[in-house]
Amino acid sequence: MQIEIVRDVLAACLKGASKTRIVYGVNLNFSRLERYLRLLLGLGFVVVGDDPAGSVVYRTTRAGLDFLNGCLRMQKSLKRVSVELRSRG
Repeated sequence: MQIEIVRDVLAACLKGASKTRIVYGVNLNFSRLERYLRLLLGLGFVVVGDDPAGSVVYRTTRAGLDFLNGCLRMQKSLKRVSVELRSRG
């Protein structure tokens, strides 16, 4: 699902990540990652920067972190609802 990919990319970028690290960590190919990075950059959820070695890295912004935290809260709530529904079934 697309929202899960956005969540996973934001999580991968929390401490700064190269495209290669994101691709392998999130299990995407480079062309799909490019689409998601364009979206996340446009929304201001990630920024491009350099690491100490001079490599390009992507970092989650405060807005991206807020979105990520909202996704994680929603995921927990949905699990609770699912458990509750199963227990009543």
